[in-house]
Amino acid sequence: MAAFDFDGTLTYSDSLSPFLRALAGSLRFGAGTIRLAPAMGRFLRSGCRDRQGAKEAVLGRFLSGVPCARAQAAAELYAAGTVDRLLNPHALRALRRHQAQGHRVVIISSCLELYLLPLGERLGVDGVLGTRLEEKEGRLTGRIAGADCIGEEKAVRLRAWLTQHGGHLLAAYGDSAGDRQLLAMADEPSFRPFRGRWFRPAGLARWLWALVG
Repeated sequence: MAAFDFDGTLTYSDSLSPFLRALAGSLRFGAGTIRLAPAMGRFLRSGCRDRQGAKEAVLGRFLSGVPCARAQAAAELYAAGTVDRLLNPHALRALRRHQAQGHRVVIISSCLELYLLPLGERLGVDGVLGTRLEEKEGRLTGRIAGADCIGEEKAVRLRAWLTQHGGHLLAAYGDSAGDRQLLAMADEPSFRPFRGRWFRPAGLARWLWALVG
């Protein structure tokens, strides 16, 4: 099987901030970005410590109290349109090559399963492992359910998937230190294989890039 990270590997750039903008609306997203600036500045200056706490601050600002049905509908729409424009065609060709060779393909990412799952269905992959959101009484709480799917958690989640489905990890693709443990599991690890001219995110996208990197 082959495992692909999402942001920065299958995509050119951050995918979370455009999803939050689409869900919250441009005005609320802009206002929320301004209010998050001090906290995110502290997070970056700290060397990106307490990554999950910082990520939950962002998610809480835009997702807390959102009905699950509304969030799911927005995720389906996002996967059907906006995300496609972020996909790196070189990475997509590599994914299709693995599928053509009969390899199972898994997307494993710190991005939200909320929109990765419908995207994975569109790409025809065999599994999607991402960060899960806590739900309570039919609404999102803005908190992460369990652990953020990054670093060692990626290896833990993928080992569990392999135990359930069998096989071994032939190839893995990643772009950041958060993929180190994942790449170490693969017979053929590839670090930043699809990067050419690179989009550098700014504003909230830069903070989110740090959170999912």
